[in-house]
Amino acid sequence: MSIKVKDDIERMQDELQEALKKPPKERHWVMVLDRKKCVDCQACTIACKSENVTPPGVAYRSEERRVGKECRSRWSPYH
Repeated sequence: MSIKVKDDIERMQDELQEALKKPPKERHWVMVLDRKKCVDCQACTIACKSENVTPPGVAYRSEERRVGKECRSRWSPYH
């Protein structure tokens, strides 16, 4: 494992520990996906619905926007 990857993992572990110190109602989580590797299996949608216990009929859609050369996505609920 390269030093950078190890540093990134350690940083993420530290950030997770900090987040877990907050009361549950103040925690906000995101899911980061590599869209280049997406095969449209919908596993991310299933995981999100399961984790957030969304009611039947509620789904999420991807919203993409460009910021400079980067493409940024976010998922928003819709009925």
